[in-house]
Amino acid sequence: MLYRPDVDCIRIENEWKHARMTFNFPFLITDMTLTDMKKSMKLILEWSEEEHIPVIEEWFKYLIEEARDLWEANSKKFVDEYKDADYYKRDPKVSVKEIKHMRAHNSALKDDVRRSKSTYEKLLKRHEAFKELKVTKGY
Repeated sequence: MLYRPDVDCIRIENEWKHARMTFNFPFLITDMTLTDMKKSMKLILEWSEEEHIPVIEEWFKYLIEEARDLWEANSKKFVDEYKDADYYKRDPKVSVKEIKHMRAHNSALKDDVRRSKSTYEKLLKRHEAFKELKVTKGY
């Protein structure tokens, strides 16, 4: 398990253009649209001259590992807690209400696994976009 990176934001000043920007983490990576993230990363790479690249890489590494761990935990929870409602349906001691609850719980477990997998894949896609951007900028 990695520790959360120390740097929570990047402040960039461009004296020639009289502009200042602050990019907050993890918002920059997780909550922005892919297009906006690419634009922001392009500005960071143009203005900072590679001093902030290790910070961004550290955040990507941390977020991807955290998402993978969450996906594994949700998958394990799904395997451990899943109950086959059709199997219990044949048992006369189990009420219809309990069967509905089992199905709802199974559905919630499945949704958690799907959501965490989607988050992990989204972060991998964003990291690949950042790597591609670095290559095009010559870093």
